[in-house]
Parts: sequence; C-alpha cells; structure tokens
Amino acid sequence: MSEKAAKCPFCPYDSTYDKTSLREHLSQYTATCRIPADGVHDVLQIQEMLHPGFKYWCQYRCPGCSKVINSRRRFIEHVLKLDHYGRYGGRTRRRYHDDEDEEHPWPLPFKKKDVAIPKWTGVFDFLRLPYDIRYIIYKYVLFFGDIMLEQRKPAEIVRPTRRDGKHIWLQYNPCWNSLSLLAVNRQLYDEGRQVFYGLNSFAFVKTDDIPIFLLGIGRGNAGLLQSVQWKNKEGRYENQIDVIRSCMTRAGGADKALEEVPDIWNDDDIFENLLHVLRVTDPPFPCLMRLDAKDKPKKTAVPEALYPGLCIQKSRQWFLMGI
Repeated sequence: MSEKAAKCPFCPYDSTYDKTSLREHLSQYTATCRIPADGVHDVLQIQEMLHPGFKYWCQYRCPGCSKVINSRRRFIEHVLKLDHYGRYGGRTRRRYHDDEDEEHPWPLPFKKKDVAIPKWTGVFDFLRLPYDIRYIIYKYVLFFGDIMLEQRKPAEIVRPTRRDGKHIWLQYNPCWNSLSLLAVNRQLYDEGRQVFYGLNSFAFVKTDDIPIFLLGIGRGNAGLLQSVQWKNKEGRYENQIDVIRSCMTRAGGADKALEEVPDIWNDDDIFENLLHVLRVTDPPFPCLMRLDAKDKPKKTAVPEALYPGLCIQKSRQWFLMGI
C-alpha cells in the first residue's frame, strides 16, 4: 500500500487517520472474523492492497511425493529436508535462480516454473456452466458424508462488535471455509444448500445441540435435511429425521400457507415440545434466532446497554443474529 494512501477507496473513510489505521479498517473485511460483505468493499482488491503480490501467489507440487504445498518457503523446506528431488536429482545438481525475486534465490536443482501451480487470475463465469456440471462442483466442495457435531464447549456470550457507533455481527469466514461459496449470490446459495443439507448426514453427540442447529439454519434449510442422527438406546447412531420432522410443525398445519404454519421458529409451545421429545433437560443457551422469525421477542429483563441484542422470553434465550 502506498504511503500516501490515507483514504479508503471504497467508502467515505476519514482521511485524517494514518496508514496503520487505514490498514486496520480494510483488514476488517478480510480477516477470519470479518464484517459481512456489503457490496462496496472489494475483498480481492483489499487483499492486493494489504499484501502486494498476492495475485502472483501460487502452490507447488513436490517432484518426489506429489504433495501440493501452499507457500514457496514451505515447499523449499519440504524438498531440502526430505530430499524429495524426484527426477531432478540431488543437491549436487545445478541451482536455478528465481528471476522474479533476486533477493531470495531459488536454491533447488530445477526451475520454479516446473513445479509451480499458478493461481487462476482471470474471470470465470461459473453460472454459465450447465447445472449438471455445477452440481458436480457443489458435491465436490460441500459433500462431506457424515458431519459429527461434537459436544459444545461451555456457553460463551456472543455480542456484536461496535463499528462506527453501530453494533455489527462479525462473520466467521476462515480461508478454508467451503461454505463461503453459498455467500456469493442467491442462486448459488439456493443450489448449494440443497447439496449441503440434503446429502450430508448430521450426527449429534448431545441432543441438546439439535434445537440450536435447527433454529440457526432456519425453516427452509431444515426442510432439506435427510439425515439427523443421535445415539439410540443401544448406543448406536441412528437416523431420526422422522422424529425431527414430526416435531418441527404442529399436526394439521400442512394445509396452511407457509407463513401461517406454527412451527419451532415461531411458536413457543412447539419449541418446548421439541425439547421434551429430545429430552433436553436445560434450555439450550445461548441459541440463535433468525431475524426473519415471526415471533422476535421483545427485549425484557436485560438492559440493552449491557447486552446488546440479547433477549429473553420463556425458556428461550436469544442472540439476535442474521444467518
């Protein structure tokens, strides 16, 4: 980033801040816990500004074991430590210098271009592919088979982060998060979620986590589930999706319009019945509530100034979070 860069090129950012403050501002949109995409801040451009040369980053394939390694330094260390020179011979062979980086010569007996896997830098129109091809890609990225949801750690209070006088829920989006594909646009979300929720099997160590899971993914995604497992009386995991479906809505509500159907997302009695069927002894705290829920409870008993976004209603404690 240039020393003169004192203003965010994407928004009316206060230019009186120094270079470090500007970097911190831009990093909020690319960090592991980041401000959700706003359609204004271009993540790829920000990465190039913060890390010049990012677009030239590439992976390397080891000539000895064919392992793909993510960085130049790690690749060199891997080859030198394990003597993985493959068909290029050993240490006595000629060394090639990396013309792109004169300060850090290439210390291996083969050319960098022979083992580099360049990163795709052009524009790829994914949605122009036939749906059958897109479906194969969705399965490759989003299908894991059995997804084991381990016992939760002790409850942690999750609060929004204060940014520019507003409370913002940060999005957990690590670089290895394959579900970030669903955040590209509405069409990819609708197509990809059918693979993720419809083909994967979700196994729970504790049934206490199931209500939190269902509330978090929402009515539409819960309707796609085909396999939800927990241990039966014999101690073996068994698909109990029929039990889940029977508890999500009130009997006889299928003939009503979708927005009028009483379910665990808008009716406390049905939610409490689900807790009873799953033998949840304690209310699942904290849990998530979608902002589009029909019965968003009023904030009571807890001062908003102390716990922004926290609401309490009957047996449910909610943290208002858009999902």
